[in-house]
Amino acid sequence: MSREIQDIMEEFFNGKLYPAEQVVSESPRCKNISEEICQKMMGMEKTLEASVYNEIEAVHDLFATEAEIMGVEYFKCGFSLGLQFMQESQEVIHDL
Repeated sequence: MSREIQDIMEEFFNGKLYPAEQVVSESPRCKNISEEICQKMMGMEKTLEASVYNEIEAVHDLFATEAEIMGVEYFKCGFSLGLQFMQESQEVIHDL
């Protein structure tokens, strides 16, 4: 087993591996959307009453939390499918 894999497994075991906090999208589309959200939030903060803006910000935070939770679910599903694919591929190769 490579040293890199051992390090990753150790971090995972010790609860120090947080993929959701390490991923930074390189997608120009994602960066544009993030910038647009930021600009719109700043605009609303300047023009809306504080109580209304705080409600919008709370909803924004809920959407962000939901997206993070769904990201974990997408990862688990994709990882599981990948493992199944590897297992079935090994069985096919073994049967040849």
